[in-house]
Amino acid sequence: MQAPHCQALPRMSLALSPLRSVGASRPLYMSASLFSAFGSLFASPRWEAQTRVKYSGYTSGFNFEEAWTDLALGCEEGTGHHRIVKYDLNGLEMVVRFEVDACIPPSAAKASAMRKVQSIDDLANDPAPVSSHGLTVINGGAVVPHSSILELTTRTQRRAAKFDWNDAYPQLFLQTPHHFLAVHDRGRFP
Repeated sequence: MQAPHCQALPRMSLALSPLRSVGASRPLYMSASLFSAFGSLFASPRWEAQTRVKYSGYTSGFNFEEAWTDLALGCEEGTGHHRIVKYDLNGLEMVVRFEVDACIPPSAAKASAMRKVQSIDDLANDPAPVSSHGLTVINGGAVVPHSSILELTTRTQRRAAKFDWNDAYPQLFLQTPHHFLAVHDRGRFP
């Protein structure tokens, strides 16, 4: 179903070369929709057909994230956390959605100054009428500054030195300002 005043391009997968294309082992697939009324392009790096991935044996990432982070109040049932950002590339506006692993908690002073989103209406200046076509909105969480979001990555002590920071730089530059690399010994984090 399309939102009002939006013209969606036919569903497509664009095989784009990754930013670091030399020796890249996999292409980046994106779906895109053009919102003609706003002159914006919405690009989503992937469609999540599944919200959980089977453990491959090479990572402790999911368990690390569960053990070392706390869910925000009202977000306990969430299957993922995503951020939507808007870029203006010389007149072409792009709206991009990406997954966020965690955020750095604000200091006590900042936390008291941040206002909690009480209603979906708080997110827009002039909200459009809401229609109920099977969409349930559950209010929870709080406004999180972009400067506090982070990516979590795990590596074994044996493979930590081989972590390729060149693969991480585009994400740090374009999306997530902080990257935490957690090193473990057979699943035990110091």
